[in-house]
Amino acid sequence: MTARTDGRLRRVEPLHRAALAGAGATAALLISVVAGVLAEGLPALAVAWWDGRLTPWWPYLANTVIMTCGAGAVSAGLGVGVGALRVEYLIDPQARRALDLLITLLTSLPTVILGLVAFDLLIAQAGWPFSTGAGAVTLAALNLPWMAAGAREAFLGVPDSLRAGSLALGATRFQTFVRVVLPAALPALTGAVGMGVARLLGEVAALIYTAGLVAPARPGLDWRQPGGSLAVEVWHLRTEGVSPAAPREAAMLASLLLLLVAAVLWGFARLARGTARR
Repeated sequence: MTARTDGRLRRVEPLHRAALAGAGATAALLISVVAGVLAEGLPALAVAWWDGRLTPWWPYLANTVIMTCGAGAVSAGLGVGVGALRVEYLIDPQARRALDLLITLLTSLPTVILGLVAFDLLIAQAGWPFSTGAGAVTLAALNLPWMAAGAREAFLGVPDSLRAGSLALGATRFQTFVRVVLPAALPALTGAVGMGVARLLGEVAALIYTAGLVAPARPGLDWRQPGGSLAVEVWHLRTEGVSPAAPREAAMLASLLLLLVAAVLWGFARLARGTARR
């Protein structure tokens, strides 16, 4: 090792330690926040479950699942298509850079801005009610650029040698994508879908303007029914709740939402590992 290289390593070492310290402090802060919410909310959730007092909150859970599943399915399909277009079919470098820039801009768009745009288009102009349908459309638009970015990275992670070998054997570009590229990228795509679904479960700002704050007594698949979700109800209880029990109820619903997010991430991680073994 030369003296010049040794000097560079000595200058980088403090930055490395500072980065590790910052990461550790951030992780400790997040763990303390989550632990505090669970410590307050899980006992209340267990008591409410045992006493049957959780019944008024089931419609919010049902709306959350309905909107997230619908938006996740639509955005996943469209996002995979955009990612495939970017990696497999766009040859012009300028077109690729333009699409990458568009994806980056849309992923950095604040969700409250998207909620206001969706409110103007769906509620004010199209005349839709505050509903699960409007909320699902908004969530799908919100998740689409994230899914496109995840699909792009998944397809870029497939070695070009697999594509070249398939094309050399006489397969078309479409056959190569369906039979070679897509199966190879499936574990990464599954992980991207799981992260997107988990992110949608906690969305608040966009749903306030499109899905509303209330949930029907008997939720169903009618897209016109009110679309109050768990995350929105937690926000509503913490900011506008007048009952003395509102903070406790908010912690209870937040704990339920955290458990739901953890279950989704665990399930998609298992699914991704299963697809990787095939």
